[in-house]
Amino acid sequence: MSIIDFFFRYKKGKVSSQPPCHLLQLPVDMLVEILAFLPPYTLLLVYQTCRPLRTIIHQFFLAGRGDILSNATPEDRLLYLTHSSRLQPDRWVCAKCCKLHRIHGEDTPYKSSPRHLSCVDGLDISERYGESKYFAYVPKHRHVQLTLKYTRLENKERVYNKYLLKLLEPYHHQLQEAYWTITRGVEVRFSAYPKVVNGRYLLLSIWTYLDYEIKVSRKSIRYLDICPHYSQREVRQNLHWGAIALAGIERALDTAFAIRGAPMRFSCGSCKTDFSIETSSGRVTICIWQDFGPEGTVFDKGWAAIARDTGALYHRRQSIRQLYGPHNHGGEMIE
Repeated sequence: MSIIDFFFRYKKGKVSSQPPCHLLQLPVDMLVEILAFLPPYTLLLVYQTCRPLRTIIHQFFLAGRGDILSNATPEDRLLYLTHSSRLQPDRWVCAKCCKLHRIHGEDTPYKSSPRHLSCVDGLDISERYGESKYFAYVPKHRHVQLTLKYTRLENKERVYNKYLLKLLEPYHHQLQEAYWTITRGVEVRFSAYPKVVNGRYLLLSIWTYLDYEIKVSRKSIRYLDICPHYSQREVRQNLHWGAIALAGIERALDTAFAIRGAPMRFSCGSCKTDFSIETSSGRVTICIWQDFGPEGTVFDKGWAAIARDTGALYHRRQSIRQLYGPHNHGGEMIE
């Protein structure tokens, strides 16, 4: 018995006006065997396609079992919601409560506030990543996903185009006061430039240390956080791999200060991060290129490695910098 025959028998002989579909010509038992290999979130997506498949899935997978996602993993739930929200520009997927929440036009990486949200992020990013930025620019998972969604969608309403511009807006901050991350008397400028390339969310962060009351020196940079794996902050916490992180970051700084006038380029071997350090008279410039990945969930390897530090992901050295492309910053061309 084909699926069409099964459906019309189930529907008591009602006649269909839909064009023929080759998939629906398969025997029911064969289709059930195929569907049994699919994860729960995919079954629910198939469930929403047409009445014959909805009937099959309800009859063989849902009847007597309640919610098909009741015993699913958090990853299955988030995958289902992520796929379901692809064409819903006014919703974002919350990793904490596994629900869709309404967007807020003032919720951006540089202006994020819990009062704008019905639920805070939870698994969206880790506490470590949220605190690793000196200034208030933290692209959380919802910001990344909404930016990618709006870039993909065509014929967006004006309100979503306006929100997309806010999500992609560069951020700048300047610091001259005494701060625990730098030596007193050194000026620090920070800029962030988000960008979407080939369906991937890329971020260029630029730190510029300048002579102010004193000259910039190797000792001026008391805290440097490139990524979870190149970070002096982790050494302060005495984590088990702190010595490795310290060696890597200190080596990079020593190399850059030893060879002045040219950018020294480095790459992280555990997440998709490239960076360069250039020292010159009165200035130290640190550029960080990061790839936060395509549309997906917080369980994706790219996001997990770069934001949650729950895995390692290799990439070709300097490939993120090359993918981002040249960028004009402060009168200097960065390539």
